Amino acid sequence: MAKFYANLDASLLILSQMTDENKWSILQPAAEIAKTAFSDAVQDTFQQHTGALAKSPVAVQKTKDGTVFALIQLKGKHPKSSTGVRMKKDRNGKRRKSGRYSGTNAEVGYFLNYGTPRITNATHWYENTEEKIAPQVQDEIEKGFNAYLEEQNL
Repeated sequence: MAKFYANLDASLLILSQMTDENKWSILQPAAEIAKTAFSDAVQDTFQQHTGALAKSPVAVQKTKDGTVFALIQLKGKHPKSSTGVRMKKDRNGKRRKSGRYSGTNAEVGYFLNYGTPRITNATHWYENTEEKIAPQVQDEIEKGFNAYLEEQNL
């Protein structure tokens, strides 16, 4: 969901010698800042009954094509969703088709961000939070990378 890029001045030789653990140690503090900011944004924007959505942001380490990145996502089932415990069948008595993302916090966050036919006012809470914290996350990544360079005496 959230993507942050760092413009770091370094030679390709330095970057090629970095291990995945080194890259993750640079990204992890920035990911924690983003995770906390998204949790705070949910609490500030919406009325929480269970707090499930506010507790759901997690930072996950991912690797794709040799690139390590942090993915901030909303994890877990949402207890008040329409596909949760209280409604197993639709109004016609037929069983609901359960998709992979149905009833999850990610789905609820998406609906609250972009709106639905029933939720007419899209809040864009995720996009606004992402824009607000981008400089802070960028600075944290650069600080971590500079600490790595000093550690390597470069």
